[in-house]
Amino acid sequence: NLDNGKFIQTVISYQQLIKAWESDICEHFRRLFRVLNSKQGEYTLSATHLRNQIEGYLSSKPIDQGIYWDQIPVDGPHAYVQNIQYWIFGHEVYSYIQQLNKQVQEMKGTKSLDIRIPHLLWEHKKCMAERMHYLNLGKYDLASEYEKVVKHSLTIRNLS
Repeated sequence: NLDNGKFIQTVISYQQLIKAWESDICEHFRRLFRVLNSKQGEYTLSATHLRNQIEGYLSSKPIDQGIYWDQIPVDGPHAYVQNIQYWIFGHEVYSYIQQLNKQVQEMKGTKSLDIRIPHLLWEHKKCMAERMHYLNLGKYDLASEYEKVVKHSLTIRNLS
């Protein structure tokens, strides 16, 4: 999101990428990225893991394992990201967005809405729709119903 908060595609040189990667502001984000390698093997879908993720989303409970739990805490401008008290899970995000919108309305223009939030919400909904198609949930009409959620999140993003 380089164009005043809008997502754009751009081309940068390898040297620009290295400079950005080595900057202080990127310290936190370097810990989130993993170098992915293609490995031969059998990859199977875990119904238990999928069920746990869906239950966690619906109940707004935090994840308790994964890449975010093995980080070494960092100091700096993004240290708050690693503090679980600031994390928001599942459906709880909608209450948070409503709270932010209310604050913006009450401030009467002195505070602006963080446009990254509705962008992220829409991106998440698109990703979830793609997962539903991958899991072939269209045969249960779940995927087509969820497309309405994707459209609503796009409308929210555009109105924001």
